[in-house]
Amino acid sequence: MNRDALVRKQLAFRVVCALICSEKQKKIKKNKRIWKKECPGRREQPGLSVLQRELEMTDENGFGELLRMTAEEFEFLLQMVGPLITKQHTKMRRAISPRDLDLSVTLRFLATGKTFSSLSAQYRIGASTISQIVMETCGALYQLMKKDFLKTPSTETEWRAIAQDFESKWQFPHCLGALGGKQIYIQPPVKSGCLDHNNKG
Repeated sequence: MNRDALVRKQLAFRVVCALICSEKQKKIKKNKRIWKKECPGRREQPGLSVLQRELEMTDENGFGELLRMTAEEFEFLLQMVGPLITKQHTKMRRAISPRDLDLSVTLRFLATGKTFSSLSAQYRIGASTISQIVMETCGALYQLMKKDFLKTPSTETEWRAIAQDFESKWQFPHCLGALGGKQIYIQPPVKSGCLDHNNKG
């Protein structure tokens, strides 16, 4: 057998193999990714959102412990931020209600510092959805409140007044504020011991 004939046979073999492989690939169905997990899909089942509604009607102290505010303060915030975070329903699924979840999840995250995966189990929605909800709701809260409640001092006199107020209240001079009551998670330097510890304030 001469060399040209051998090359032609090899090419023909490769073409046949390629055709067979492409036919097999057409027959194989792709595994489609599940759009939503089973557990988060059961939003209607009892979770923190149901508990929140019950506490709002029956236990004012319990509601305060859950979201760190009164039911009236929650309603006030919801009236302000609700229109900005309301989503539209689609043919595929119902949108998450700002009353039941968006604002509640965000306030619970801010109050406790729990992880998104922990909140996912509590509220029965996906961790990536919680991440998106928290970012959007915090952005909306900031836009609504930055002028009245989150105003940053613009002059040296205003900064000094804040420092003076902090000193008179807490007897701590030359300070503009403090973080407290939250666990701040950090990655301490190697061999730093207890010098860089994530303390509660």
